[in-house]
Amino acid sequence: MKKETKYCQNYDIHLLNGEVIGASEAYDLPAEKGLVGKFEKADDNEIFEIGDAISGFAYIPKRSILFISTGDVREGGADMEVKINKEIRNYTESMFFGLSMRQFLFSVLACGVAVGLFFLLRGRFGTET
Repeated sequence: MKKETKYCQNYDIHLLNGEVIGASEAYDLPAEKGLVGKFEKADDNEIFEIGDAISGFAYIPKRSILFISTGDVREGGADMEVKINKEIRNYTESMFFGLSMRQFLFSVLACGVAVGLFFLLRGRFGTET
């Protein structure tokens, strides 16, 4: 019995922050089911899940991808599954002063607690002169 040779198409995913992530998929995969086909059809708020069960997964928002370059076609290698999570539609990244929304809210809350404690305990402890 002859073993069938598998071929993989390699890709480099270039992100806006300068990182480059390598990925590969089966060469005989139909274009619309492949990485480039899904990238072209994806909405800007969709998130790509790239990886496999052995090496782990990377979750990449489409708007963080600058471009995808194709590499060599290689013999053998593991197939890499490319999925777009349909349940994550409204992914938004809110930044205030370089902080995420949650970090910003808790920073404001911590400042409010500090100011409240100052006025509450100022009479009891006094201030140095």
